[in-house]
Amino acid sequence: MEDYNIVMKIMMRNPYEYHHDLETEDIDHLKKEEGVTYILNLQQDKDVEYWRIDLKSITRRCHELDV
Repeated sequence: MEDYNIVMKIMMRNPYEYHHDLETEDIDHLKKEEGVTYILNLQQDKDVEYWRIDLKSITRRCHELDV
């Protein structure tokens, strides 16, 4: 992942790094503590696969919490 972040910093000309650590429990926090009511996912399927994001579980939890 470090190589990815180095390349993206150069290509995008910004200092930001991507670290995907979202779990289903984070949806609870976003809803209950932050008052989030909508989440817009801009990840492409290839990104979800590359980063091994468990999108089904995250989406299911969003539906359970009416997010």
